[in-house]
Amino acid sequence: MSTNNQHPLSLTMPDLNEAQLRELYWRSGEAPWALYLYTPFCGTCKLAARMLSIVLEAKPDLRIVSGNVLYLPQLVAEWQIQSVPCLLIIRDRRIVQKQYALRSVSDMYTLLQEVQPAASDAGAWMNAILSLQNAGKPSASGNVYPE
Repeated sequence: MSTNNQHPLSLTMPDLNEAQLRELYWRSGEAPWALYLYTPFCGTCKLAARMLSIVLEAKPDLRIVSGNVLYLPQLVAEWQIQSVPCLLIIRDRRIVQKQYALRSVSDMYTLLQEVQPAASDAGAWMNAILSLQNAGKPSASGNVYPE
């Protein structure tokens, strides 16, 4: 379930809740991915979101999701997030980079090159995200999707 559909990137970058992010963290294995953390009340976050949307127009297959820190208190504490906006690069179930200063589209583009999937993996990433978002939702027949 999306935590905040009002986020400017909600159409291009899935916004995940704490349980979904934990699941993605453990499922992702060696594949690098990025997590953009924000609050809806942060002006700098809105500017960073606009820059990210430009990067995503150029690279729509990037492995990136977002999370509203207001709904992620345990992860924020565990991962020692000091401020927002924050862009995390995660690989091998470890945070390998925390970037708080999101200065330019060019800097973000360069930083996110690491999370560009191989052409053969692009669809698998989105399928995994959709699976996380649909886990526990009833289907048209009333059944619940498997986790």
